Amino acid sequence: MYGRNLETQRTPLWNDLVSLASNLDDPWCVLGDFNAVLNPGERIGGNEVTESEMAAFEDCMAQYGLQELSYKGAFFT
Repeated sequence: MYGRNLETQRTPLWNDLVSLASNLDDPWCVLGDFNAVLNPGERIGGNEVTESEMAAFEDCMAQYGLQELSYKGAFFT
């Protein structure tokens, strides 16, 4: 999946994920580029990360039972 660049344009995606999550009983995985971050260190360049942007993404992940996977290797790959 791909999240739009502007925070306000990502709202429909969050709503679509709500619909998907409500119809699933089994574990699921969402992969792609959310164009959202959970902390400021996850973005290089571009617009400054805002508290509301991080909170909205964190709320989205919590609401749908999603969690960030750990990784090994270079941070931005």
